[in-house]
Amino acid sequence: MIKTINNLNLNLLFGSVPPRIFFCFWEVSLKVFLQIPNFVMKELYADYFLEILQKETKIVPDKGLIDILRDLAINGKVDKIVERLEEYLRHLSNRDFAKFDEKYVKVLFFSIAMNMKNIYFVKSEPEYERKYPDILMIPKNEEKGYKAILIEFKYLKRGEEEKLEEKQKQAREQVQAYSKIEEIKKIKNLNKYAIVAVVDKAYIEEIED
Repeated sequence: MIKTINNLNLNLLFGSVPPRIFFCFWEVSLKVFLQIPNFVMKELYADYFLEILQKETKIVPDKGLIDILRDLAINGKVDKIVERLEEYLRHLSNRDFAKFDEKYVKVLFFSIAMNMKNIYFVKSEPEYERKYPDILMIPKNEEKGYKAILIEFKYLKRGEEEKLEEKQKQAREQVQAYSKIEEIKKIKNLNKYAIVAVVDKAYIEEIED
């Protein structure tokens, strides 16, 4: 199976670098499941992925980064970083969207968030009591009072818009379940979000305690 980004397959995306360096693959019932194996590989992949996206979409990864950082760290809001996510999603082709699901939304968001790795520990699916929030961003310097961010993603394809409320409810309930975990309760200044992407439009809901 060949995954595409704007009609580029993985051989073009990675050139001479074997994809197995960046991914672990499991093939079950003709479906390929993607997982980046560890944090070092995740960081390498995020940098490389954004470099390829920049060439394809002409979007500069660090454009507006100060505004995104201010929105996240000071206000605990994800609106601006989600706008960047939507910008990337709009540049995907119909062929890409045919195989698209929430894993790819999460990979896109993670890659964007890794631009802030000097300020945040950016974690993808960290394990807490056998639960796995999609994204957790924890400030490296707690003394500055920066906000931490937890996000659960869902995704709907074109034509599935009527399922939006159902997916929002699923994401909301998962975030509420994460909120009950003792280790997550200890994270200071944590803002929590359920985000449902419908093709290239993201719907954001902040989840209060």
